[in-house]
Amino acid sequence: MRAKLAPWIALVAAVAVFAVAFWTLGQNLLALLIAIPAFGAIAFGVYWMVDSRSDAEIASSQFSEVTEREVNKVGQVLGNIRQLSGRVRDVAVRQALLTGCQDVSALLELVRSRQPHDLFLSANSLVAATEGIEQSLRGYLAIQDNPRLTPGDRAEPLGQGAKAFTDFAEDVRNQLRLVDIGDIAQYMDQLKRRAASDPDLPTP
Repeated sequence: MRAKLAPWIALVAAVAVFAVAFWTLGQNLLALLIAIPAFGAIAFGVYWMVDSRSDAEIASSQFSEVTEREVNKVGQVLGNIRQLSGRVRDVAVRQALLTGCQDVSALLELVRSRQPHDLFLSANSLVAATEGIEQSLRGYLAIQDNPRLTPGDRAEPLGQGAKAFTDFAEDVRNQLRLVDIGDIAQYMDQLKRRAASDPDLPTP
């Protein structure tokens, strides 16, 4: 709480000092030249005193914020997938998508409670995976809803899409099972291998 209030406390203190210095010294150019450095010095000094966190604590706080942003990204993509799933005509495919979304949410919550220091890597990996599913689902729907395509034209690409969605749901369910039974080593090994195959994913 103090860390969040520190910038505001420093600003209020610095404004007060600036006003007092400016008015006391005569409200002229010399007063302004003296008051401005005092403003900066007081702001920095008060901020430093109020925000007494160590470098490690600051780094941890920043990492937590980044982690929550990744978790929120996953939630946004899941919302898109759930909405798009309502247009899927194949009941089994629609159910696979919805089940996958449900398990992704459950996986993140389980990792948060069991292995919170691994939450960033988990969320980051799931952002990439769910974004891929969303993109594939949009393509699936474009084919499904294209009136120019015959059932024969649709069969193969829709079948490939259905398999991708089912495989995703099964993969997430397997990850959820690993964390649930406490096999964190295998779970992390899968995440590291996935991160190593994607240069955009950081490795722990």
